[in-house]
Amino acid sequence: GEQPSPALPAGDATAKPDAKALADAEKAKEDEKAAPEEPLPPPLLHGRVTGEGAGIEGAAVNLFSTKSIERAIEHLEDLAPQGGEMPDIEGIVLGLREELEKFRASAVTAKSVKDGAYEFRVVEPGSYFVLTLADGWLFRYGDVVSLATQRNETLDLALDRGVSIAGRVVNASGEGIPGATVVAEFRP
Repeated sequence: GEQPSPALPAGDATAKPDAKALADAEKAKEDEKAAPEEPLPPPLLHGRVTGEGAGIEGAAVNLFSTKSIERAIEHLEDLAPQGGEMPDIEGIVLGLREELEKFRASAVTAKSVKDGAYEFRVVEPGSYFVLTLADGWLFRYGDVVSLATQRNETLDLALDRGVSIAGRVVNASGEGIPGATVVAEFRP
């Protein structure tokens, strides 16, 4: 793009930039064009997010440092009252919300492309808990990866669609109950 002109000396609106300043600016432009772009580092973690055998575009692969999980657990334990103290429910809820927000913000995220491929190139070495989310698919959690700068890891992530539940909520007489809430809970 356009480079700004060399600055004029302060207080002299009529001064012209000197020849050396112009030459330096031109040389900087040429150096910028000639400098090759630095190659990206190889991915530390890569793989594909798939469902029903096909790549899933736009899936979010989130990495959470196991250290950040351990810190969050310690902070949450500190919120619990000790030795029969009366709990400060409002303080506990506020502390829990703060910890969850910090934890959520600590995620490093990659989005999968059309064929489901994703990669992480710049991530601190360490162990990470993996959470994968994609619209229309069940989330996947529980994978743990250990990343090091001299090693490339592959983690392919297969997601499931899940199932649909449909029906009618009725009372003992068989009459429909309007506005009833149905909750499904996963139990292994």
